[in-house]
Amino acid sequence: MHGGEIIKEFKEKLRAVFECFEDSIFPAHCPCCDKIAEGKYGICDTCLKTLGLVKKPYCMKCGKHIENEDEELCKACMEHPRSYEFGFPLLSYDSVSAPIMYDIKYNNKRDYVKVFAKMIQTKWGKKIKSLDIDCIMPIPVHSYRLRQRGYNQAEVLAKNLSVYLGIRMETKILLRCKNTKAQKELGPKERLENLKEAFVCDKAADVSGMGIKNVLLVDDIYTTGSTIEACTLALKGLGVKKVYYTSICIVEQV
Repeated sequence: MHGGEIIKEFKEKLRAVFECFEDSIFPAHCPCCDKIAEGKYGICDTCLKTLGLVKKPYCMKCGKHIENEDEELCKACMEHPRSYEFGFPLLSYDSVSAPIMYDIKYNNKRDYVKVFAKMIQTKWGKKIKSLDIDCIMPIPVHSYRLRQRGYNQAEVLAKNLSVYLGIRMETKILLRCKNTKAQKELGPKERLENLKEAFVCDKAADVSGMGIKNVLLVDDIYTTGSTIEACTLALKGLGVKKVYYTSICIVEQV
């Protein structure tokens, strides 16, 4: 075992010890019922069964479930070409996950995010690591909304994934310069138009010099793909070669 592997193993053991210590002081609350959870990931065993994990067959682009295993792409990805490579969503956005995501976004339930980061690492970690991802980037929020909410839930998710996957996080390259209208009332075309020029990259950032070729974008919910697409175009315009994404939820019917 060479030096790099020894350091990596030490970090993993240290993280495990820290997590045990942290969980003993601040026990996890189940995102579904908000009770202290003793089950896997920090979710009650009964509640875990109610979560709609995205199941095979997957769309080979956005990663959502598709009914026909003979088709490679979902209808949305066939109608709207994507610039990113492909994605790794965890849950279908449904009646169980929707209130959880609302609590994360608006009720400061950021501790729930750690639960889903663990689940993403378990479900997709091996695949993500095989892609030679150089850094993880959370989808940025505008400073106005950051002041309103107090935190960026995508950044909290990215920070946890950075630890679990052993991939560095970058938050200074991809920026949000435009406070756009809320996306939830808009259709796919309107969403993309709404996000035009909303995301930019720091032009002083030398991604080649920083060793950044492949990026994993992180968001809480993937709805139409407009946000991921806008960020992908900004990053590729800066010189990034490949962009992937992961999210807690994906909306299957838009």
